[in-house]
Amino acid sequence: MYKYRYHLFSTSLLDLHQKIFHRFLIGRSLKLIQDQVRSFLNSNFYFNLYMPVFSRLRLAQHEGHHTVIISSSPSFLVKPIAHYLGCSGWHSSDYLTDEKGLFKEIGLVLLGEGKASHLQKIMKKLKIKRDKVTAYSDSIVDLPLLYAAGKAVVVNPQGRLRKISREEKWEEI
Repeated sequence: MYKYRYHLFSTSLLDLHQKIFHRFLIGRSLKLIQDQVRSFLNSNFYFNLYMPVFSRLRLAQHEGHHTVIISSSPSFLVKPIAHYLGCSGWHSSDYLTDEKGLFKEIGLVLLGEGKASHLQKIMKKLKIKRDKVTAYSDSIVDLPLLYAAGKAVVVNPQGRLRKISREEKWEEI
């Protein structure tokens, strides 16, 4: 329901994180959630992948490219998915836990500007030129990330992202 509010009624991504965190995670065990994520990855994950993007990931990895997931999803999801997919690294939103390992608050929600900043740090660290970087996104929130990359690819774009993508002549898959 919250996801639909985000997409249909312009609920901000920050509000979406807050609502989901307070409704489903606060006071719950990080370890329990990690176990559930691991179970999902081992049983259903590949059925949920969008194959055109997954194929490009595998091709990039086969060619020896540095592949990174930069996501606004929380680290307890992004880190195991990045490892599962064999990515070189990951950056994500961060939810904090108390001394008992129970979720207590949202530390950071990684949005477009933060994603672009992480991408620029990676490019600088690895000495990769902008024109050698491809960014994929399905969200208008990621415009700073898409503009920071040398090549932008939008995935199933909707609304404003589709319009901007066509104006910029970005690839759409």
